[in-house]
Amino acid sequence: MLFAYAFLRERATRREYLALGGIAVGAFLVTTQLRFGDVRFLEFLVGNVMLVTAAACWGSSNTMSTVLLRRIPIVTLLEVQLLIGAAVFAGIVAFTGTSLAVPLDVLPALVLLSLSAVGVFSVLFFYAFRTIGAMRTGALLPSSALWGILVALYVFPTETLSPVQVLGGALMIGSLIAFYILRGPTEAESGGETLKPAASDGPDSP
Repeated sequence: MLFAYAFLRERATRREYLALGGIAVGAFLVTTQLRFGDVRFLEFLVGNVMLVTAAACWGSSNTMSTVLLRRIPIVTLLEVQLLIGAAVFAGIVAFTGTSLAVPLDVLPALVLLSLSAVGVFSVLFFYAFRTIGAMRTGALLPSSALWGILVALYVFPTETLSPVQVLGGALMIGSLIAFYILRGPTEAESGGETLKPAASDGPDSP
């Protein structure tokens, strides 16, 4: 969100900011349950720093991807990113000597995760960049905590939600509804949207 605001000059209305803030607060309640006594930040300082660094790199990648999506199709961008990522990862695997062998009984689950968590998510995520912008997309993404909990409740029916999580989930759902009701029109909505890049302004001047 910060990169999109600073470098892409994306802006939202005041009502949208309120709705996005509600989503962030709801995600905070769902994930922390306000149990700050269990949060040992200093003990896991290195891990937290690495996580923040990874988030900053991810935000930078999203900002640059938003710019590239104006010139190339979504599928093309994903192909290049995944191919480069796979090549780098293959080098890491070869260097560390890590085995890629997996039990056959978990192979279907791995294929499903690859198609859904990587393939479908990436296409829809980049499509959201082009329709509502990087800032709004990044602000809505924390709602994944809510859907993750709902899926976990279905898979593990013995688990229960705390009152704080219920409150946070209700706040996120209400804020999501408010966001789509209150959000202003975007450039993509006025001109239509496809998986193809935006029309070129013509060849660059020599």
